[in-house]
Amino acid sequence: MVDLKNLLLSQHQAALTTLAKCIELCPDGAWNEKVANLPISTAVFHTLFWTDMYLERSTEHLKDQEYHKTNSEIFGEYEELASDLQKRTYERSQVDNYFEFCRAKAAKVILAETDESLAEKSGFDWLDCSRAEVHVYSSRHIQHHAAQISVRLRVNHGVDVPWVKLGM
Repeated sequence: MVDLKNLLLSQHQAALTTLAKCIELCPDGAWNEKVANLPISTAVFHTLFWTDMYLERSTEHLKDQEYHKTNSEIFGEYEELASDLQKRTYERSQVDNYFEFCRAKAAKVILAETDESLAEKSGFDWLDCSRAEVHVYSSRHIQHHAAQISVRLRVNHGVDVPWVKLGM
């Protein structure tokens, strides 16, 4: 079990570090350029939001976190939960703070998992899988968006985002 939790955390943190490299290397003038159908700042926030969500056990718990209450201006009406395309853009400082929150939360949540909790249902109606698989799913989601941003930075700005093998 310890090896599985460390593996899950290492790959989750590696994906987050890749996203962090995208944020760090993104030129100021590109911060709100489109990647897929969202500005980069919005795509980064979207990625962090769903990272935060999947570390919870249900949607209801997300909004009750102290971080969300203290930073209510960045969450607004939770447009991430709506079916419409997100419209807000974000300042780097907002994203940087949320990133650090998500990185710390991932370590705390994943390392606290047990055999039993990892075998439980995801807690999300749209994901019919175990908690263990939610952690893998979330890592893949982070890497998906980091890859989109990385390609955009390379093609449009000649910025090379390095590969991150392991986290922690």
